[in-house]
Amino acid sequence: MRGSLSTQWRGGRKVLPSGYILTAAYGHPRGMENRVYEHVLIAENAIGHYLPSGAEIHHVNGIKGDNRPANLVICPNQKYHKLLHRRALALLITGHAD
Repeated sequence: MRGSLSTQWRGGRKVLPSGYILTAAYGHPRGMENRVYEHVLIAENAIGHYLPSGAEIHHVNGIKGDNRPANLVICPNQKYHKLLHRRALALLITGHAD
């Protein structure tokens, strides 16, 4: 038995030491032992389909467990995701994002 039918079921969510949240998602293409990052599922739900290969999710406020749709930005690739981090750091240091 798996999922909520299992005697070991604890709600299907696991908070990692990194702050990310894993959620039970059987058969998901990005699944890791039948778990997927919760922010991925929320972003996919918002756009209505799986994320394209290479896409990454950025947490606007930097809090990895804050998976509200308004706090998530879908980045087409890692390069764009890193750009968002550099701009956020520049804004924090200088007050300007450029």
